[in-house]
Order: sequence, then structure tokens, then C-alpha cells
Amino acid sequence: MSTSRQSRKNKGSSPANRPQNRHSDTEEILPVVTEERAVSFSGPIPHPDILEKYDAILPGAADRILTMAEQDSEHIRCRDKEVVAYANKQITRGQYLGFLIGLSALLGAGFCAHFNQPIPASLIGVSGVVGLVSAFLKTSTRAKQQ
Repeated sequence: MSTSRQSRKNKGSSPANRPQNRHSDTEEILPVVTEERAVSFSGPIPHPDILEKYDAILPGAADRILTMAEQDSEHIRCRDKEVVAYANKQITRGQYLGFLIGLSALLGAGFCAHFNQPIPASLIGVSGVVGLVSAFLKTSTRAKQQ
């Protein structure tokens, strides 16, 4: 029995029974070349190639996208103008209020001096002038930083 087992085992592994690769002598190993490409495009308008594909899918889509981008740009410009105008109004209002505060401090100091009160007059007058000067210096320093 041992002889028959060996012959059965050898039947499957004999060179005649093994599959042969007929092309093994002529096969060439070719190098694999891969290419990676990253493309980025930023802005409200898509890349022209993509815009062309939109127009191919839906005629007139490219024009609609361009119109939308133009309207968005106009909206941003209008909003920026409003922000600048509001900032200018705030600055002007602050200047008027600062002038009124300084004027009232000087009038209060003059009123106290008229009634022979030199200490309150000097305190009110100096604090009003120092407050105005410090506010002016703070504003001009902030403007230089920007």
C-alpha cells in the first residue's frame, strides 16, 4: 500500500502533469508609470473646462453662472461701500460728541472760576483737556497701525 500512495502523490507533481507557461521565455516586464496631477482653481467662477462641461449639459448654464458671479461681486462692493459710509458716520459723530464734551468741560471750568472756585475749575478744565488729547492720540495711533 505504501507504494501505491507514493505513486498517487507523484502523479500530480510530475513535470508532465504540471501546467506550463508557454510565454515565460518571451515575457517582458514593463515598468508601470503613474501620473498624479492636482489642479486647483479658486474664485466664484469655475475653471473654463468645467464651465464648458456645464454648458454642454445645460445650454446657457455658463452664462447663468457668470451672471451669478457678477451679481455676487456687485453685492460685495455695495456692502463694502455701506460699511465704509457707516464707519465714516461713526467717526464724524464721535468727533462732534468729543467736541461737545470738551466744550462743556471748559464751560464748567469757566463757570467754577467765575464763582471763585479755582480748585474745581482747574480739575474740570484739566480733565476735559486731557481726555480730549488722549482720545485724539489713541485714534491717531490706531489709524497708523491700520
